[in-house]
Amino acid sequence: MKTKPMLILAAALLCCAAFFARCNRHSVNNEALNSFLNLINLQVQNKQTKSLMQDFAMPKKKDAIRQLINLLCNQTGVSKNSRPIFTVTMNMEANDATVINEKLTKVIIPIKLHRDSIEEQSTTLTFKIKEVANSTFKIVDVDAKDFLGDYIGYENLVRRKTLKDADIYSPQTLAAFKVADKLKAKYDSIPWFQHVDGKTWFFVVKGKFDFYNGMGRDTTHNFKMGLVSPDQKEIIPVDFDLIHNIGATFPNLVEVEKDHKRGFYNLTGEVALPVAYDQIYPLNDDEDLAIVRKGNDYYHWKKGFSLSDADANIKIADYLPRIQAYGRTSKLTEQVMQNVMEHNSRENHGSVYIAPSYMTDWALLPPIQEFKNPLRKNIEYEEVSTLYELQFEGKEDNASWLASAFYSIRDNYIGGRGDLYVHNNVLVINKKNNRVYGHDLLSYLNESEGDGAINGKCNVNSLKPINDSLFEVTIGSSIYRPMYNDRTVDQGTEYHYLVIRNDKLEDLPNNRLFGFTKYVKMDDSYLKGCYEFSDANNKNPSSTDHITPDLLRYMKNEIYAEYKYRFKDKKWAEVFGWDKDQDDKYHDNVDDSLTVIDKYNINFINQKLKSTGGQKLAAK
Repeated sequence: MKTKPMLILAAALLCCAAFFARCNRHSVNNEALNSFLNLINLQVQNKQTKSLMQDFAMPKKKDAIRQLINLLCNQTGVSKNSRPIFTVTMNMEANDATVINEKLTKVIIPIKLHRDSIEEQSTTLTFKIKEVANSTFKIVDVDAKDFLGDYIGYENLVRRKTLKDADIYSPQTLAAFKVADKLKAKYDSIPWFQHVDGKTWFFVVKGKFDFYNGMGRDTTHNFKMGLVSPDQKEIIPVDFDLIHNIGATFPNLVEVEKDHKRGFYNLTGEVALPVAYDQIYPLNDDEDLAIVRKGNDYYHWKKGFSLSDADANIKIADYLPRIQAYGRTSKLTEQVMQNVMEHNSRENHGSVYIAPSYMTDWALLPPIQEFKNPLRKNIEYEEVSTLYELQFEGKEDNASWLASAFYSIRDNYIGGRGDLYVHNNVLVINKKNNRVYGHDLLSYLNESEGDGAINGKCNVNSLKPINDSLFEVTIGSSIYRPMYNDRTVDQGTEYHYLVIRNDKLEDLPNNRLFGFTKYVKMDDSYLKGCYEFSDANNKNPSSTDHITPDLLRYMKNEIYAEYKYRFKDKKWAEVFGWDKDQDDKYHDNVDDSLTVIDKYNINFINQKLKSTGGQKLAAK
């Protein structure tokens, strides 16, 4: 029986009173905000999906928001065309609200997932709600990761308790489960098994398996891994930190790692390449399988598995065009699906891909990537990919001793993250020390994970050396930073500063929009840059190819803001996210904290601003 509208409204009013009591100490317009929350509650209960879409100001996330609304309204399951198999109930009365600033409030909403006699699941959903006009509110950010992950887990739980094994798992998967159970008499765990040419191989572990905590690169863990053949014989001894997918780099060969050294076994248990090398670069070549590096020496690994003497003539920059993953676009899904590797789990359904080590060294792939598993049916996924694409964006010589190359990485997630995950990657080729370094250029300007990379005229990638060990990398990025003039920087140039430490590239800490002010003494070249703007309602777009006076003022003030300067101008305080509840951590003067580079750049900016009259500078 449907609940009468008057009863729904009464319940909503009770929610309003409870919410108001918690938020009364803040300066936010509580009554109007509570009315907005209760409107959402009513719309969810009455399944008013079109009206709910109007409550969100997230134009680039419309599809994800529409899916979330359908879940909350019990209109669909995770799959767009599926029917829900349990009920979602929001408990608005028990929400927890925190005022971020005078215009922005974070609200955490408890949610129950339940169905008949199956134990219920508790989860939460987090909104950031902004007052966009007088007593008018919009949801401007959503953290649904916990909710979606718990939703998928509960959906799979319900299916396990209502379906038969044959409705979910393939015959080869069910047979592998049985063999894995037998192997538990000899091994502590069997985390994965892989199906190759109709036969199944088992990845076995002695010790406490914690691969996911160490992401496969932590040699201090308390386990060792080996490989067992389809006839249950141990062909790779249980002595390694990591064993990769069979055939991931070369057909019928298995890459293994121990103490940060790499090598290969074949499927009869013979060592094809001793586990003694720092990097292995597979080649598209008639004679060599790979170029391998040990310390500063490079070797040719021949197709007959013989190894040359160290060859001082090998220059890695010259070999780059012949390395398998370099300079081309590739889609990894097809490669993974040929020989599916599964979790030995009835709950974790993804297909596992442990990439060749050089691709992880280059930050082109994480140590473990999960895809949809074609051998399992009637299930939903949490944080797996339907497609992982490496798009080569080009290369350039930056100096006689330095070159660089860029990739964009597109990861189509389903499940807990949902949506398209896009970010940039840079390879730095240092000809002086004969090395290639890779680094994942995740955006630090945008809170949405993986939402930094963009397309369009502001999508410009470049690298230049500041000195022998410091590199400036610029990428086009989604930004969404508020300006003093009530406009928002939507897209623009993001600056990263990379250093080589312990033979790896590392990002220096930097949360400034104009990151160069932290690490470089400015010159006129930094007054160029691509930026796109919109107003508070994502309307009236404009763009510029240079730094405007408004951006210069922002540039100067964000230097002070990093040191917790207490702006006397409330508008500047709002722009930089002043937290009223932590006002005691702010300072009226931060001059003693400014670095030599900060002071130089503040003076440089002041000189450039003289012609503007200095309006709305930092309150000093």
